[in-house]
Amino acid sequence: FNDSVVRIAPNTEIILQETKRDDVSDNVFLALNSGEIWVNVKSLPGMTSNFSVRTKNLVIKNTGTVFDVLNDSLESIRVMSGEVSADVIAYEDSEERVLDTIEIGIGQEVSLSSKNIEAFKARKQISVLAAVSDDFEDSEWYKWNIAEDITPTDFVPEDALESEVAD
Repeated sequence: FNDSVVRIAPNTEIILQETKRDDVSDNVFLALNSGEIWVNVKSLPGMTSNFSVRTKNLVIKNTGTVFDVLNDSLESIRVMSGEVSADVIAYEDSEERVLDTIEIGIGQEVSLSSKNIEAFKARKQISVLAAVSDDFEDSEWYKWNIAEDITPTDFVPEDALESEVAD
C-alpha cells in the first residue's frame, strides 16, 4: 500500500482490518493473531502513513518506520528505523483499557509475557524496554528482511514471464 511492505513469516495469521485514504493520509490497520511480521512503512511526499498493528495485549502505531512484531508466547516489537508507540492493553468486564504507553525507538525492543501483563494490571513499575537482542539480529529472518529492504526481490507474475518467452 503506497510502497509500504508487510512481510509475513511462515505460520502467521493476520487480518487486514482496514485500509483507507484521504487527502493527507494513508491508514492501514491489521491484527496479528499469531506469528511474526516485518513492516516497512513508507511516507510519500505530502502524505502521512499511519500503520497500526494489534496483538492480544498491544496496539502498535507508527508513521514511516521499519519494525518487527512477534505474537506467540511473547508479544514483541523490535524497531529498526524510526520509532513506534505501543499501548499495552487489557480487557476488564469486556472493555479495553490502556495500561501504559511505551515509546520504542530505533534499535530497541519490548517483549511482554503474561507475567508482564499481570504486573501492568497491578500497576507495578516494570521495565520491558531493551536493546534489540543479538539473537534476533543473527536470525535468518532479520538478515533476509534487511536485505529485502535494501534490494527488494522483483516478483514478476507467471503470465508476464510466458509472454516474454513468446516474444
